[in-house]
Amino acid sequence: MIWAAWAVLWALFFSMFALRGSDWTVFSGWLVTLWALPMTSVPAVLQMYGLWDPGPRAAAGP
Repeated sequence: MIWAAWAVLWALFFSMFALRGSDWTVFSGWLVTLWALPMTSVPAVLQMYGLWDPGPRAAAGP
């Protein structure tokens, strides 16, 4: 889910800067602000409780 959120953010940034999509600046600013907390805090809390394994074994899949 985190990677999907990053993909959306990068697509918005690409449309803003490379394609000169200045209509998206306010929306993407709010989206980054609202997604910053769950994209950083949720994995951190899960890792503190031992429910999130950030190592290469977890990245390889089940």
